[in-house]
Amino acid sequence: MKLGQLIVALALCPLANPILALSQISAQGANQTLDQPSESARPRITFGDYVTQVLRSSLALAVQKSNVDISKAAVTSARVTPDWSLDLGLPTVDVSNQGQPTNFSTGLNIPIELGGKRGKRVHAALADVSAAGFDYDDAVRQFRATAAGAFIASLSARSILQSSVKSLGEFDRIVEVNEQRVRVGDIGEIELMQSQVDRDQFKADQRPS
Repeated sequence: MKLGQLIVALALCPLANPILALSQISAQGANQTLDQPSESARPRITFGDYVTQVLRSSLALAVQKSNVDISKAAVTSARVTPDWSLDLGLPTVDVSNQGQPTNFSTGLNIPIELGGKRGKRVHAALADVSAAGFDYDDAVRQFRATAAGAFIASLSARSILQSSVKSLGEFDRIVEVNEQRVRVGDIGEIELMQSQVDRDQFKADQRPS
């Protein structure tokens, strides 16, 4: 696989923005280095910082984390006992002058949960918290694995890039030597042109298509 194709394949990785950014850095470094190698010009990032940035920037992980928080809030809600209620009725007044008594109505409702309903409700809410936590941990594991694969691919692309730069330097030196040999009449223009074509073809093969 050509270097350019490897970098493009890495850029299509379905992870979040940091992985795409790392791939774009590799692609930019490839184009710049083939023209003018500069080791200090390329940005550097450690694997730990890279994974941390991936996890921090992932919207999917943020959704998983919010599910855990929602489940914890549901536990608090499940532990709340039903509220008491007080009912007050309007008084009934005798307007017929027949001596009917005036009536008042009041009521106090006290919900009583029998059969361990509250405990079962709390237990179910705690089980949801555990399930949400397991889902979040699994998502983190998968994102770490994918990020590690992308990081390794970037290191591989960098190694290939360095090898290509070294080879390009050898082609340049061959062209320079052939130019000197043409001046002294050791070889003809055809050999010089062939070495230049070989160098330019090698350089073109390393660029993304």
